[in-house]
Amino acid sequence: MSTITKRYLSCHRNGFKKCMLKNLKK
Repeated sequence: MSTITKRYLSCHRNGFKKCMLKNLKK
């Protein structure tokens, strides 16, 4: 499993939009 997929799944569990915005800023 790629890191992007892992990140995506973890984001899905906890506040998807907030999590994705955090990842985009990195």
